[in-house]
Formats: sequence, C-alpha cells, structure tokens
Amino acid sequence: MPDSISRLPRRGFLALGGGSLATAMLAPGLVLAAPDALEVATAVNNIELTGAMAAMAKVELRRTGAPVRTRDLEVSTARQGGKDLSDRRYVFLAPADVRDTKLLVHEQGRKDNDLWLMLPSLGKVRRISASKQANAFAGTDFSYANLMAMRLENFTHAITASSGSSITLESTVRSAGYGRSIGYARAVTQARAGSMVPFQIDYFDQKGRHLKTQKMSKAARAPDGKHILRSRHMIVHGKSRETLISLSKIDFSPNFGGGHFRSQSL
Repeated sequence: MPDSISRLPRRGFLALGGGSLATAMLAPGLVLAAPDALEVATAVNNIELTGAMAAMAKVELRRTGAPVRTRDLEVSTARQGGKDLSDRRYVFLAPADVRDTKLLVHEQGRKDNDLWLMLPSLGKVRRISASKQANAFAGTDFSYANLMAMRLENFTHAITASSGSSITLESTVRSAGYGRSIGYARAVTQARAGSMVPFQIDYFDQKGRHLKTQKMSKAARAPDGKHILRSRHMIVHGKSRETLISLSKIDFSPNFGGGHFRSQSL
C-alpha cells in the first residue's frame, strides 16, 4: 500500500443503493471523499464471476521443516444464468492418496451455500453443513469458506483507506455465530483501484487475532471483462504453514456436460 492515502469515513452496510462506483473512481489518482462501501465490496466479490472457466491447478503444501507436497487439481466454474452466483467444482487428480476427491459448491445468495464432498475412501458423496465452512479443504490451508464468494449481507463494510492505486475494504461479520461458521470475524481486503482486483485479504478472529493472509496475483482477463486470479497464496500465522494454488491452462469456453455441476456427477 502507498504511504500517501486519504482516510475515508467508516460506513456501515445498511441497504442497497448509494453512490455509483463508476463515479467514485473518476480517473487514475482521483478518488472521491466517500466511495460506497457496499458497491466496492460487490465489485471485489464478483471479480471472478465469469460465464464459465476450466483450468488446471498445482497445489503446494508448504510446512516448515518438511518437503513441499504437491497436488494436481482440476477447477471449473460457471455463472448461474444472469445471477451474481456461481457453481464451482474441484477434482483432485494426484497424488494417489487424494485422487478423485471432489468438491461441488452451489452458491445460494441469501441462503446457505450447498456443498457436497466426495471422498474415495468412503465411496459416497456427503453434504457439508453450513456450520462446517471453517474446516480445511482437503488438507490445505484454504477453508471451504475461502473457496466461495463472501455473503455480503452477513457483514458490515467500510472503506478504511484509498489512494490512486488501491483501496482497502474492511468487512466485519454481523453475528458471532456466523463468524464461527466461516472461521473468521473480520476480513480486510486490499484491491486495485479501478479494476477492483484484490491482491491481499487478511483474516482476523473475534478477539482481533491475525489468523491468515491470502495473497493473490497474476490475474487473467476473461472475454467478458472479469478476472481470474492465477495465484492464491494462503499463509497461516503462528503455525508455520502455507498453501499456494497456481492455475494454468485456463479455458474460458469449456464444453461442460449437462450434469457437470450436479451432485450426482460426483
């Protein structure tokens, strides 16, 4: 973050509406006094909401004092019609101990998201409770909640800093119970001004302890103007653990079969 930033008033999430993000960011280096926090949160939240995408991913599990463990993963997403929601599918390809582990996510907007997990060792698909979103995904440092878009109505949002190059958004859970279900109480997001592509998210618990930092980079631009982040690096503070997920072979016109995002396909 640049040192020369203008402090903006803290604004709670009260209702849809307010100023336009387009007028909040008039030109490089020019930021109005109070961009609408909800519009910034929505723009950041929807940055990867492209029509369809398929990619290969390399997962690196890094632990202090241990060799780096790698996993190969297939990732696919699709927007649900004209909604600001997506379906997501993750399939591990290697090594053998995680091969064919699959996760399917159906975002549900104002309702709890639907999640299904296929574990080859059990030989069946099981539904993941909304209260378990804080659990780690397949032994990585990403939780299930970290793989999904933020449910904006469950947070208050405030712009805490802004400059010509970046903007900082603070999102705080409305209830302690919801915070426990997702594993954090506050997220501080830094995004590029104008494009709203995030490059860092810091997660904190109810007591203000710094739990994790996610660093994102190398955004690929989709034909519809959305951006897919090629690199996601999750660092767990105080645990000497981190996970890096790197995308390759990104395809923005994949040919998904009709049942690709159905739980029965797992």
